[in-house]
Amino acid sequence: MQGHAQRPDTRPIEDPAETSKITLAKPGASTHEATGGRTRVLAEADHHAKEFHATREAIADLKRRRDIASAEARPLNGLRTACAEHLRGRGWRET
Repeated sequence: MQGHAQRPDTRPIEDPAETSKITLAKPGASTHEATGGRTRVLAEADHHAKEFHATREAIADLKRRRDIASAEARPLNGLRTACAEHLRGRGWRET
C-alpha cells in the first residue's frame, strides 16, 4: 500500500500581532473581555480624559470672555445710567 503524499500548506502566513486582535465577544461580555485586553480600555479612557480636558479649557475660555465682556460693558452701563438720570432731571420719563 502506498502512502498518501502530504500537500504543502498553502495558507497565507498570519501575523500573530494581527490575529491576537481578532476576538469574538461572548454574549454579555464586558468591553475588557470582548477586546481581549487592557489596550482598548486604556485608549478609551485616554480619549475621554482628553475630551474632558478640552471641555474644561473651553469653559474656562468662555468664562474669561464673559468677564472681559462684562468689564467692557461696565462703563457703558454707567454712561447709560448717567444719561437716564440726566434726562429724568430734565423731565423725561421712561415709557
